[in-house]
Amino acid sequence: MEQKIPQRTRWKFPPVETFNYQFHFLKHFTKYNPEFIREMETELFPLHLDIFGRHEKTTPTLSEYNLMIAAMIAEKDYLTFSLQIATKLKVFDYDVRNQEDFSKEKLKNKTDILLDKITSSIKRHNLFFGSDDEDIPLWLTHSVLCQVEAGIPYLITPMRQIFALPQKMLEDLWRELPELEQTLIMKNQETYYRELGIFDQYKHQFKSLDVFMKTQSFKQLPQPMMFDFREYNIFEDMENYEKMAVKAFKEHIKNYTKRMTKILDENFKRNNTDDYSQIEWLVIWNKNKVEYLWEIFPYITDFEKVDLNNTRAKKAAEDRLRKAFNKFEKFDLPVRPFGRKRKKSQQRVDANILLWFFGRV
Repeated sequence: MEQKIPQRTRWKFPPVETFNYQFHFLKHFTKYNPEFIREMETELFPLHLDIFGRHEKTTPTLSEYNLMIAAMIAEKDYLTFSLQIATKLKVFDYDVRNQEDFSKEKLKNKTDILLDKITSSIKRHNLFFGSDDEDIPLWLTHSVLCQVEAGIPYLITPMRQIFALPQKMLEDLWRELPELEQTLIMKNQETYYRELGIFDQYKHQFKSLDVFMKTQSFKQLPQPMMFDFREYNIFEDMENYEKMAVKAFKEHIKNYTKRMTKILDENFKRNNTDDYSQIEWLVIWNKNKVEYLWEIFPYITDFEKVDLNNTRAKKAAEDRLRKAFNKFEKFDLPVRPFGRKRKKSQQRVDANILLWFFGRV
């Protein structure tokens, strides 16, 4: 079943806004580019199966690992890409015993082909920034990796596990948690790093709870983890016990959301008016390789009746498109050139941050 997200952004928080715009871009892209989906099914899926032997539901841990691998694709780092794929095969327990001998050379040949196929498919469909076909959105490469891994025939950008939330806000939130919950979360984070195979790089952060609370480990909102309710009494009515338990859990969640709402409202503005329908204009523009904005009018319902002989109406329509496309650029959507060059993508910086995060630099 296709993943769905809320149509509204409750708080005007940039990473969530960006995710929503990217989500809707891929939704429209899937609609207008069925040939891209066929390429995934007939070319990328077999390459993935040839290496991993099976498709796998993308968990948050796998998604984070894929984000790191996507950075290798962005840098065209064939060697590191191959090494990370080899590590992924081991860490995530892919059974390759029944496949052909996986020597380093054979695996690298396979991963080289996979890297090239991903980038060539993206380039072929104009999914890059401006006029630079080497400047491919990191999030889009990440999406392709996750969808090929899962073997599902549509593109949806995966939600990242870690957002750069305001540090003071996080401290205010975590400070309200009971110490027992803080300890449990620290243990879960340790397990998460161990599963990624990078725990040794962050071992110093787990010396004590106090040290852990001051590190960069806390980059997301706390979960409503601890729900304490008494056990069933053999002498009471089971139906009555269930009602009391449900009521207690609802109160538990209500207290959690009340705490979250109070602190989020102190840090972010409410935003319930985002309109994603204009993203369809961009998808149509990218697909049809015309040069001038007015040439796309016949392909877009909102502009098909614009009189090209009416200079004022033509310019007004072009301005609407230009304004929308300029807005989309800040959400890291690939915008095909329309008369000017786009500034170099921030994704190169993002890739370097990822490499630092995973200890490569």
